[in-house]
Amino acid sequence: MRRPIPPLLLGVVGLAWAGSAAPTTAIAGDPAPKLETTHLVRIPLDPDGVDGASLKVAPRSAHVVWRRQKEGSWAWVLDGKPGKDFADVGPLAFSDDGVHWAYFARLDGKRVLVVDGDERASPEPEPVEGSLRFVPGGAALAFLATRVGDAATSGMVAVVDGVAGPVFANIAENSLAFSRGGKRVAYKASAGDGERIVVDGKSSGPYPNGSLGRPRFSADGSRWLCEVSGSAQRLLLDGAEGPAFSKVTAAVFAPAGARYAYVAVRAGKPVVVIDGKEEAAMLEVSTTAPVFSADGAHVAYAARKADGWRVVIDGTDGSPFQRLGSESLQFSPDGKRHAYWAGSGPKPFFVIDGVAQKAVDLVGERQAARFSPDSKRFAYAARRGGKWVVVTDGDEGPETDGIAIGFPIFSPDSQHVVYDTAVGPHRVLFVDGQRGPSFDGFSEDTLAFGEDGATVGVIARRGVLGRIVIDGVEGEEYQALLPGSILVADGPRSFHAWFLRDQEILHDRAAFRGTTPR
Repeated sequence: MRRPIPPLLLGVVGLAWAGSAAPTTAIAGDPAPKLETTHLVRIPLDPDGVDGASLKVAPRSAHVVWRRQKEGSWAWVLDGKPGKDFADVGPLAFSDDGVHWAYFARLDGKRVLVVDGDERASPEPEPVEGSLRFVPGGAALAFLATRVGDAATSGMVAVVDGVAGPVFANIAENSLAFSRGGKRVAYKASAGDGERIVVDGKSSGPYPNGSLGRPRFSADGSRWLCEVSGSAQRLLLDGAEGPAFSKVTAAVFAPAGARYAYVAVRAGKPVVVIDGKEEAAMLEVSTTAPVFSADGAHVAYAARKADGWRVVIDGTDGSPFQRLGSESLQFSPDGKRHAYWAGSGPKPFFVIDGVAQKAVDLVGERQAARFSPDSKRFAYAARRGGKWVVVTDGDEGPETDGIAIGFPIFSPDSQHVVYDTAVGPHRVLFVDGQRGPSFDGFSEDTLAFGEDGATVGVIARRGVLGRIVIDGVEGEEYQALLPGSILVADGPRSFHAWFLRDQEILHDRAAFRGTTPR
């Protein structure tokens, strides 16, 4: 007989089954394949004093933590092992890889910083609650703090890897940005004369309060930008002001390198600016940001001339259409191909490498189309005659009642196409057009591929119980998936995640028993 989960915890972790954006699978194994479960970590859970809202799993499912109160003291519990008791403990932060953790605590009226279980004197007396975070790509820490002193030293500072920056009246916490790898830092700060962007300790400005956007770094970390609003709007690039426009929107850096682009308006006419150069005039330009190829070598955007909408790639116009889905515009991973949907009549169709495909009643929205990782294949969701299908390399798959947002997707080896569907009241995953088992729901963002690049794993729900499912084969049942837990591949056909069952926290791995043919 199953013991009930305490209501406090059930109210928190029970939400982990919600959602329908993740799936199940349908690649056939042997006649009766079975999953073998291994308990990597097994933690008896005493709910007394547990702050259920604090229960969470580290990135990559490396650890599980929760906050516990006992006899007036507070402690963080990591993998079932309580840390030191303090008068109070602040929110816990994990590093990107989930290996390191840190939090502020108060002891004898003083703040201390606890990193990986070791106490350190806090470099600032009053850290801002909730601002502690790890610098991307490592174990260095960053946070905001408030200083109290005379007029010259009172205010807020940003502390990065133990070094405090200049003092300001205020620093916008949500503006803190790091370059890839964490070598550079930027944020938005304000003083009595206005606000400014601070990059690596040096400020640009001041500008009127409320006029600056959030700073962003280029992929290679060499440049930064933000928008400046007001009666005249412009781009601030490496501290230098760009030309004035009546409006500046959709500023983006390329995924690689330091190229940039944005959309602007001058005297009522749209302008696309790429690497500081204004493109040829158009009657209208999509407000969707220009799209760069993965290597940053190519850039495209949607614009309208007198004869209709077209895609402009590296300054060259494509064919005109009456309408065009700018949000669907994309390059293949190798940058050599492109696709988008368009229409010259009542029905839309995809255009792949400049060639119009078969018209359908409706195309899916929000990442409902994509190239395979090797750039050779293309798949998209479409509706025809009241039913939804996935079209892969021009071939239509089985009819369904709906396809979840974000699907279809390709396996890492590009050989399989996977999509989560609605079939009547159930959720079903299709792989290469083959139907998998029916479930009542799926845990969000848990679809994962094995290290072989083809095996599909997911956490699915039938009734109130969930389980790991690998290639359509179901594992053991659990009462809840812990908040923040994802399904992580740790072998060609094995996965692990954190669950709650019978007042135990379980870090379980599911794998096929023996060798299962595919």
